[in-house]
Amino acid sequence: MPSTPLQNATILVPSGDGDDVVPLRHHALLIVGNTIAQIAPQITPPSPETEILDCTGKIISPGFGQTQLKGRPADHTLLKYMPTGNLQQVHHTPEDIFWGQLAGCLKALDAGTTTVVDHAHMNVTPEHAQNGLTATVSSGIRAIFYYTLAYGIGTGIGIGIGIGTGKRRRSLDLSVRDVFRLATMQGARAIGMEESVGSVEVGKRADLVVFDAWSPGMVCAGGRDPVAAVVLHSLVRDVVGVFVDGG
Repeated sequence: MPSTPLQNATILVPSGDGDDVVPLRHHALLIVGNTIAQIAPQITPPSPETEILDCTGKIISPGFGQTQLKGRPADHTLLKYMPTGNLQQVHHTPEDIFWGQLAGCLKALDAGTTTVVDHAHMNVTPEHAQNGLTATVSSGIRAIFYYTLAYGIGTGIGIGIGIGTGKRRRSLDLSVRDVFRLATMQGARAIGMEESVGSVEVGKRADLVVFDAWSPGMVCAGGRDPVAAVVLHSLVRDVVGVFVDGG
């Protein structure tokens, strides 16, 4: 079974039984197959031929879970979006769905998002649905395929994070770690995958993002608070590696 050791990294791991996260500095992580097999200060490679990835100056984070991704609409109000968005979906061909879906998945991976929820509201024919699924599988991302749901939000409903909230986040009084949890463990919990992904723990799937903590945008915060560096300072250009299911 293939194995990949990542050495000399700062690894963001859960703290105790809660969803808080702490940085393990100068630690190593071993991926065996698609699973996180070991986290320790030093890890001996399984064999002399094993390629070791030197992650000095890098931050290893859980892969992010995106439960809402908007592409084309930007400043649309709901009234503007309905005729140009929802009501136009019947004009999209199955081929349109394939390329749009593939582009969205690759964009997510490029930014360190390893799991997405596909709210499939353009499945006007079986061919549309099949092309969307084919594009998702082709991208290599981890995805949950959801048909359009009509349920309202009630108590006890798992909440993840989406990118369409804009300035609204500023009024919610969220801490840096609150936002990190929403993008990782809470996102996994919202789609029922918290036992497999959402945190960097032994036994979980190796869905990981590797950030360059020495980049110009992250170098100051990375040494003091790696979680804040990821949440407040990281950009797509700071993502130097993405693992989905160990690869």
